[in-house]
Amino acid sequence: MATCDQSLLKLMKTLRFAKRCCVAGIALWLAAVPAFAQPVISTPPQSQTVRVGSAAFFTVAATGTPPLTYQWRNGGMDIPEAIGASCTLGLARTDQAGAYTVVVSNSAGSVTSTPPAVLTVTPVPPGVVFGQASWGGEWYVPAEAQSEATAIAAGYFHDAVTDRKFDFHGGEPMGTRHP
Repeated sequence: MATCDQSLLKLMKTLRFAKRCCVAGIALWLAAVPAFAQPVISTPPQSQTVRVGSAAFFTVAATGTPPLTYQWRNGGMDIPEAIGASCTLGLARTDQAGAYTVVVSNSAGSVTSTPPAVLTVTPVPPGVVFGQASWGGEWYVPAEAQSEATAIAAGYFHDAVTDRKFDFHGGEPMGTRHP
């Protein structure tokens, strides 16, 4: 019986030693595994005021375990094409005014920017029209600015059309030309 007790005692000591080694090994393994860091927004988007037809540009800076993904929202609704660290509205419209936030995500979680960046889009004063010309000479003027406006053109090459479209690609004019 003494031999059996001694064997059992020896086995128990071995198991305790193995248990300590196992626990220490797990602790070392856990220390070696990189932690996944949730995203943290270090620079949130800023509020801004722009005129109708002007560009609005939001940016965010965030850290966390890569890859980080971004989803911009206006009034809580996703903006499908706005999925990067910046969101650009090329020709702002009054219906785009609102509270903009961005959700930054990774495998460890997500965070939403706070407070929301408020975009205020002011109408163009009566009689003033801002637009953007293309190489073909067409002007893109926001619908909100297309009421009883006077056209003024300036620069080396310019033509102002007050009542009809003008063909800038050569040939006879289709509208009234004012140098």
